[in-house]
Amino acid sequence: MNSKSIDRVVGSRDMVQGMLNSYLSKKGKNVRPEMVSIFGDLLGIPEAEIEVLGRVAEMIHTASLIHDDVIDRAEKRRGQVAMNMLMSNCHAVLSGDYLMAQAIHELTLSNNIHNLQLLSQALQDMIEGEFIQDSFKSGAYPTLNDLINIAEKKTGALMSWSCAAAAVYSEQDQAIISNCQEFGKKLGVAFQMIDDNLDFSHSTGKPFAGDLKEGLINFTVLEMLNIYPELYYPVGQLRGKVCDEYPWSDNELNTAISLVRSKANEVMDEAISLLNEIINNLEVKPERRAVQNIYDLIEKMRSRSL
Repeated sequence: MNSKSIDRVVGSRDMVQGMLNSYLSKKGKNVRPEMVSIFGDLLGIPEAEIEVLGRVAEMIHTASLIHDDVIDRAEKRRGQVAMNMLMSNCHAVLSGDYLMAQAIHELTLSNNIHNLQLLSQALQDMIEGEFIQDSFKSGAYPTLNDLINIAEKKTGALMSWSCAAAAVYSEQDQAIISNCQEFGKKLGVAFQMIDDNLDFSHSTGKPFAGDLKEGLINFTVLEMLNIYPELYYPVGQLRGKVCDEYPWSDNELNTAISLVRSKANEVMDEAISLLNEIINNLEVKPERRAVQNIYDLIEKMRSRSL
């Protein structure tokens, strides 16, 4: 490779990195890095390693958002213009791929092959979840179990890794690692349920009933259809369409939202039971502050102040 070719490669890499740095500077909720940090603190792993694992979690999450925006033809992300609107879809996909490769590279430097193996499985689950969700777009109606399966894969997989990464690094026994994974997966399902409720909020900056406009039946819509089967046909007519009028009343929507939130709380209570089991089985008992930080995170997710 001649010097001009090398200059072009370096220049392209700098351009991609510059765009990604700008995109990453638009802070999201940082739920996954916070999970890494909290469990790292709970298990007493070095701060430098917590920072690496947290960066990996956020880079993978951001890469998945970039890819999702391409798939959904989204125009906004985190209140800003989505990357697929700033460049071609091709370049947006490649930017997400680049960010994912960068995350994997950082993780390899920590020389923890087990964490890398678990992350690769999480990535497979996230992609599989996207495939399953897409199969229901404007097609057959999903069941509750279908939506839970999709949420466990699309949302829960990376949360699961974020909660287990510190346990893997500190070489906890398999039972504790598995419980950390299951804890994160349940938080992911609850998080998605609440997020689906927020799809019908006018205060998030997102399009009202955005999932339905994309052809998707989410937890809230499914609950509403189960309670009010007479809405099945008129709601079906709206799938994949942009509209300003909807066939449900405020009371019907609010009833569905309330029931979904109740189910999300049940899942979070199951997560708390797992958390108690994790803490009780640790050989080195964590500081009370570290334990309280996890409970605080759960309550913030429950109230969706994140």
